[in-house]
This record gives sequence, C-alpha cells and structure tokens, in this order.
Amino acid sequence: MIPELPGQDPIPGAGQLPSSRYVPVPASSISSNGIPSSITSPLPNSLSPLAGTSSLPISPLPGPSVARALPGDDSTYDCPPIVRQRITAAPATVVTAIGPYRSSFPAALTGLFTLHHPQPAAPAPADPAIPNAPSPSPHSSTLVLEFSLNIWGTLTVQQGAENLFRGQLKPYRLSLKYATSRFEARLGLQKISFGSASLLRPLMWFDRIDPRDPIQLTDGVYGLLLRTYISTRTNLWAWSLYGNDDPKGWEILPTRRRHPEFGARAQFPAGPGELAFTAHHRRVDFNLAMAGYNPAPSLIPIKPASPLAFTFPETRLAADGKWDIGPGLWFEATLTKQHSAYLAFPWQRALTIGLDYTFAAGNGLHLLTEYFESDIATAALSGTTYAPFRARFLAASASYPLTLLDQLSAIVFYDTLNRNLYSFIRWQRTYDRWSFHLMAFWNPAEFRIFASPGTDQPNLFAGKGLQLLLLYNF
Repeated sequence: MIPELPGQDPIPGAGQLPSSRYVPVPASSISSNGIPSSITSPLPNSLSPLAGTSSLPISPLPGPSVARALPGDDSTYDCPPIVRQRITAAPATVVTAIGPYRSSFPAALTGLFTLHHPQPAAPAPADPAIPNAPSPSPHSSTLVLEFSLNIWGTLTVQQGAENLFRGQLKPYRLSLKYATSRFEARLGLQKISFGSASLLRPLMWFDRIDPRDPIQLTDGVYGLLLRTYISTRTNLWAWSLYGNDDPKGWEILPTRRRHPEFGARAQFPAGPGELAFTAHHRRVDFNLAMAGYNPAPSLIPIKPASPLAFTFPETRLAADGKWDIGPGLWFEATLTKQHSAYLAFPWQRALTIGLDYTFAAGNGLHLLTEYFESDIATAALSGTTYAPFRARFLAASASYPLTLLDQLSAIVFYDTLNRNLYSFIRWQRTYDRWSFHLMAFWNPAEFRIFASPGTDQPNLFAGKGLQLLLLYNF
C-alpha cells in the first residue's frame, strides 16, 4: 500500500496503514478543544528534501488498533463513538533557536516565523481510507484559497570575523482549490508529493522534505494538479507545472524557462497493499556559461566537442508500492532518460526498499529501516556508471512514546561508499497548543543527502549541534 506522506497533501486512497502507524486514543486524553493531547498535533499544510510526513510514526502502540492518526491538511481519528472527533490543523507561529554552540567552532542563531491562513474545516470523509479526499456528498463542492509566507533568517557569529546575516521572505503556498466528492483541482503554488518510502525517497521529485525536520518545511511548485477518486483505493493524478526555474527534489539541472512540465500517476489495489505508476516529462537546460551562478552543470560529464549550452527533453518513470503483511514492506524505483547525444551518462536510476514494525515492548517500540541506491549510467539497467554520482545509503529510525506527552525518536543514515554516519535524536513534548522539540545531531560537514542546490537556504543539520524548537498552534 502507499502511505500518506508528510505535509500538505497525503495520498488519497492510500488504504489502511500498517499497524506500526496506529495509535489508540483514550477518551480521557481528549482535551477541551477536541484534540487528543497524547497525539502530536498535525501541522498546517503550509508548514509541511529524502514524499511531506512526519517521517517518525506518531506514538505507535502494539496490538489492535482503535484509532488512526493520519498527517496532512487534516486528520480524522477513528475512535469509539463517544470520542470520535475530527481534527483540523490550525495555523502556527514558529520560533526556533538553533545551535551549534561550542568554543571550538562558530555559534549560530536562527529565527523562523511562519504565518498561515488555514482552510475551513470540511465534513469528515465517509471512508477513512481516503483521509484527504473531498466531501462524500454527491452534490457538494468547495472552493478554497490558501496563502502562506515563508520567512527565514540566520545570524552567524564568529570570533575574529564579521557577523553574517542571511534571510528571505517569499510566498510559501498560494493556491486555489476546487473539490467535489470525487474530484479535486488545485492551481497555484502548492506542495505535490507522493510515494511509499519514508526516509530515502527516489520519488522526491517536487519537494525537499527532510524527515528530521519536525515542521516538514519544503518549497512548493507552481502548477495545476488534478485528482480523481475512482474508489477508496483507486485514484488518478495529472499535473502540469510552469514557472519553476530552480531545481526541484533530486534535480541538478533546472527546467528550461517558459517550458511547461507535465506528468501523471495511477494508484490501485494490489493484494493486501497498493501499487502505483508515475511518469513525468520536462525540458532541461544545460549551460556551462552559468557555472558561476549554478555550478551543477560543471559536475555533469559531457562528451568531447559538446557545446557549452544546450537543452534536451527528460522523461521519468517510476513504480512504488507498499504492503502490510505483519511488518510493513515497501519499495520505490525510478528510471530517468535524458535524451541528449552530448551527455556521457544519459540514464539515471534509483531504488529504495524498506520495512517497519512495532514491537510490543513497553509502550510500543517502532523500528524502521530502508536501503537506498542511485546511479547515472550509460544504459537503463546496466552499463558503465559514473562514480561521483553513485550513492549507497542505509537508514534506520526508532520511535518510543515515553508518556502520553513525551516521545523519544532517533534517525541514522550511513553512507556505505564514503563511510560517513549521520546521527539525529529528538525528544518531543506535546500539549494541546504547545510542542517542544529538543534535537541533537552529529553529521559530516559536507552533506550528501537532502542537499538543496540552487538555493541560498542553509542546511541547519550539517555538522554538529543542538536545536530547540518551540511550536505554538492557534
């Protein structure tokens, strides 16, 4: 099956999540505002690098499930009748104080403030298997305008050097959505993400969500997205993107200006799980003359006597699926063809396989692991590969609810080719409106995952440090 992803748009029709993603909601834990205090409050869809989620499960508990927590625009918790509630994500103001601070290396202080205009609450869907599907009434329709801003800044203070401040103010989401019981259309700046993997995602085509980020921030894309829901587990997507000049997701080279991109996706049942096929097409711009602005073209090998600038079409194909057979099992696979005679390695391929399980130890220990590999090559499934672009990663995450309010989680990535270890641990305490996140990380100074070429926004998990994040939902 194909699970919902963090952020604005969980995948409708994804079916039932594995037992590792369930959490009982006792009636005593429902607060006065209707939000279960034992569950991490869902973030606004505008606050949602390797398909938006909380990549860490929400307080998983073993045994039979009496409730389900689903990330996204809103979440419906299926509980006994006396505690059945519908939770709609509220807007949030976020203030973050960030390290690292050590006498042996520079300190950094980062502030983040985000404003979000929420969508109005809608009636709960008839089938919880489509958590974000439009209202089931055959005659109802909604028209919603979403607008939010992303404001970020960093101040770096170094001994013996001038203080450095960087910041940016830009639209985060600006879209108009029309929805009926079986159809949805969204136009504007929006988040589009899909796939089955959690930590290392080949299908991270249009976002850059870092699974370690508690607020799951990622830039959106300008375009039109259409979705139709044939049944609770079958749905079709189609999209056209325009005006996205910077690289997105895993992209290294930008899309050619004033050229649209388009793609489609189909999801359907496959035994006890679900399967999906996805395609996307765009025109790519290669320009070595712009290497001073964007050094990415200089990293890509081209054949002798090739021009300094040229364009070419690019076609991506992907398959992904997920099944619950006790443990949850999933895969994502992508194959990209760059149609240019000047490129020495015109094929790109990536694969992730993973599994997760919740063990009946204490309050429920959830473990997840994934293996990821990617290459560029001279042929689709074999041929010579280019070593600098070869990647092999192992990833694992663990999550344990200490109490109804506290959760401890950890994520580890291991680069098997360069023998680099990326470590992250987080303690989280959640109240009705406030949540506190204390995070520690120990990573290589040079990141090889979740990079953001073509952007000035720094990666705040590079190197070593501590972060304290305070989140208020109102």
